[in-house]
Amino acid sequence: MREDEAIRRRVLSSTINRNRPDGTLNQVIKNQAIKNILSTLLGYPTYDRRLAVSDRSCVLATVNPAPTGKIVISSPGFKGSRDGYQNKYRKVARWIQQLHIAAFIRYEIVWLTDNMMDSYENEICQALRVVIDYALAEAAEICQTSDPEIYLAGFSAGASASAVVSPEYNQVKKLLLIAPTIDAGREKLQQALPTYQGDLYITVGDLDYISEMTPEMMIQLSTSAQKIRLVEVENCDHQWTGKTNGRILSKSFIWAFNNDETYPCPEGGVELY
Repeated sequence: MREDEAIRRRVLSSTINRNRPDGTLNQVIKNQAIKNILSTLLGYPTYDRRLAVSDRSCVLATVNPAPTGKIVISSPGFKGSRDGYQNKYRKVARWIQQLHIAAFIRYEIVWLTDNMMDSYENEICQALRVVIDYALAEAAEICQTSDPEIYLAGFSAGASASAVVSPEYNQVKKLLLIAPTIDAGREKLQQALPTYQGDLYITVGDLDYISEMTPEMMIQLSTSAQKIRLVEVENCDHQWTGKTNGRILSKSFIWAFNNDETYPCPEGGVELY
């Protein structure tokens, strides 16, 4: 074990054992500045997992653990990677981890067949289920509790899969759909979204001609959601092109998962590209 990792574990163990029976560092260290210093100096490791989905695909996932009792799971767009363009999802994951908002899992689908489109709708949804099941099974290691809150974030096709799967798990409390499409299947969305009972956040660019009317359709279907928020970002296309839109994209996670009401102002966001 590396020396810095050994120090980190001793600090966490000592603090948890002395102060809180539930073992959450977030409740022990009240001062955000101290938490940020600990995160910067001691850091939190990331680690990779390969998870089987079916004979057609598997998942490569990267975990950014954080002792928060919450786990964000980020689903990529069509043929998207877990890191994203210019490592944007890697940067967001580390940011969320360092702010102690939640642990973070980002993943990509590895296709084991040349005919991926034959079962694309089913596979992207099943891949997300596999990641959620893994997160729940390993939650004590990932976020320091065996009963975590799960926050789903998805971009484009990943948003569609997140919308379909979210009602299947009571642990899913928040749902962030970024530039959503209907790639997981219109009928599936029509069946799933009326039963989702958590908070729903949707954000889309005003120049996004791929998502088009999908956000409005999803809002109309979400009749059981506790909260519904829709924000349209000016001068923003489907890929969130440009430095300003990159910062806004990063802040969408803080908006949905940490109640940042300054969204979509780019100030305070992370430069993603």
